[in-house]
Amino acid sequence: MNKNIKSEIAFGIISLIAIIMGGLVWLSEKEHSEDPISISGQTFNSQEKKIETNSLPENNTLELRENKTVNIEKKEVPKIMDYEVRNLKIKPLTPSINELVTLTFDIYNKGQGDLPGSNYEVTKWGEANIIDDISKSTCKDSTVINPGTSCKVEKKISYSTHGAYTISVMADNAQMFVESDEKNNFASLEFKTEPAVRLISPNGGETLRVGEKYKIKWHVDTKKPSRIQLYVFNSNTNGLNSISESIDANDEYYNWIVPTFDDLPGIGGKDYKIRIMELETNTVYDESDSKFSIISK
Repeated sequence: MNKNIKSEIAFGIISLIAIIMGGLVWLSEKEHSEDPISISGQTFNSQEKKIETNSLPENNTLELRENKTVNIEKKEVPKIMDYEVRNLKIKPLTPSINELVTLTFDIYNKGQGDLPGSNYEVTKWGEANIIDDISKSTCKDSTVINPGTSCKVEKKISYSTHGAYTISVMADNAQMFVESDEKNNFASLEFKTEPAVRLISPNGGETLRVGEKYKIKWHVDTKKPSRIQLYVFNSNTNGLNSISESIDANDEYYNWIVPTFDDLPGIGGKDYKIRIMELETNTVYDESDSKFSIISK
């Protein structure tokens, strides 16, 4: 075989190998180019050139779907607290001197929480003698007043002098609680004590003459001391002369012979009063409301 033929055969074989290799490379590149290409979370297809992204709603707002657990702290709402003093009374309303009087009132819970029943104070007793009636009082140290209920206080009091008095009751006086209404936890009562022996005449404005008989009159309440003393008093000089040392109070009158000026405190005039006193203690029961006059015959 000549050399030209051999060369042509060799060239053909090389060309065939090159064609086969080129075909293989082309097939490889074609398969690779059909694989999706991912760039920054987006997917591209070189064949179809379609872009797939996260779907957007019509308002072009990216929809985020996240499940979050929100813990809401439950706070306890403070309960409304409110004391109210009710039904403050004394009986009788116009007591006599040394008469035992009943004082009563209620401590009411107008709020929403329990309140201690002993959280109160009674003030402005004046000169009262106080006796707690524990058997009838339900407001004690151990008492708990539930909302919408009340406890009762009952005391016995008496007054040894005649005059005007005021009794006041204040619940939560130390301000232990913040109350919704601070005005209704206070109550006050004004009253007068009447003398156990009440002078009727002379009670003021009369004119008495020296040497004349004059009937001194008084009224005695029940259950009072039986013996009294009578005095004539001069309010100008503060002089006090005895009329009689001992008189039966239940007689309710005494015939008085008006003495001369020498036996009267002062020297006559318009400054006199009659005073009734208890025999043993010299406690003043009553005296003329205003002055009367004593003149000569």
